[in-house]
Amino acid sequence: MDYISRLNNFGGPAIGDVAVHAPLNEEAFAIFKKFNLNVRAVNVLLDNLRSIERAVEFAFRVEEDAVWIHSVKA
Repeated sequence: MDYISRLNNFGGPAIGDVAVHAPLNEEAFAIFKKFNLNVRAVNVLLDNLRSIERAVEFAFRVEEDAVWIHSVKA
């Protein structure tokens, strides 16, 4: 997924949505994380990848209330 970190001039949220529907969930998570769309990123972890452990780890890393709220609801 190194190609995602090198891409800067593209519509991250739109490409992330396409990746979710593809389903390219790891790529969607990386795209949302790159564009600081942390709530959408944690939703991919919870809803698509079904990984509560990764969601909690991500919430600790970003330290955002909204991310924690979504993590706790799972």
